[in-house]
Amino acid sequence: MCSGLEQGLDPEEILGATSVGGQLTFLIKWKGSERADMVPAAVANKKWPQLVIGFYEARIQWKDVQQASVAVKLIHGTLFHIVLLVGSKTES
Repeated sequence: MCSGLEQGLDPEEILGATSVGGQLTFLIKWKGSERADMVPAAVANKKWPQLVIGFYEARIQWKDVQQASVAVKLIHGTLFHIVLLVGSKTES
């Protein structure tokens, strides 16, 4: 059976993410279908960048104004934790 990607279906939502063989993979639900398929993140990043950005934005946890922390809980319990340091502007 062909995947939604192979059938040319449009993605509706990224339901989650996991590592498959060391490669980040998204579980994507397709528009007009009840099915969902695993799609490599490298493919999703190129084909649907706004969908991927929305997935991460929905999971951002702000700790304070100087540090933004992104924690993404993956399907199989793995947790990716990305810390972004926000530079502060100082006046002389």
